[in-house]
Amino acid sequence: PRMASQVRWWQVGTDADAGFVNYPGLHQRAAMLKARLEQAGFGVNIGLGWGWLNELPPGSAPWRFVALSCKPPLTAEELSGYLQAAERPGVQRWVAIDPLAKSEYSLKTRILDLVERMVTAKIHGAEAIFISDPIGEQTGLLREDGAPGELFLPWRTTALVLSSTEYLGEIRLPGGS
Repeated sequence: PRMASQVRWWQVGTDADAGFVNYPGLHQRAAMLKARLEQAGFGVNIGLGWGWLNELPPGSAPWRFVALSCKPPLTAEELSGYLQAAERPGVQRWVAIDPLAKSEYSLKTRILDLVERMVTAKIHGAEAIFISDPIGEQTGLLREDGAPGELFLPWRTTALVLSSTEYLGEIRLPGGS
């Protein structure tokens, strides 16, 4: 309770929670929740977990972000199209990227896919890119014991390179590089 006034961004539900899709009176309920959280501190921003396959509600929203995810995860190409379709004035798009499973894909494929989806999300203006469940043997960045997993270094390097950057376009170099 004593730190509640320091927290400015609040997400209702989990990243994969689709309970608000087609929720009756969603705008009114979210506005009421925001007002209640404002009592704890100023400048509170609320957001919702939302599925990529569900259209965002029309109109202005009391929430400032949607944490977008789906199972199975979108490919980089699909992510590009869905990010463009999910643009709403005043609503940030936070992209949950779940790495591919270790048991189903090679390490090289998993690394390439993770980096490609992170770069695609950044190129298409995602305001936040994160891993929903960073701990786990199959899809986590960290192993169950907390030690770095195979994807930790590629994720960290890509995150550091992409942070505070702005996509300016592409340059075609000779030889297809």
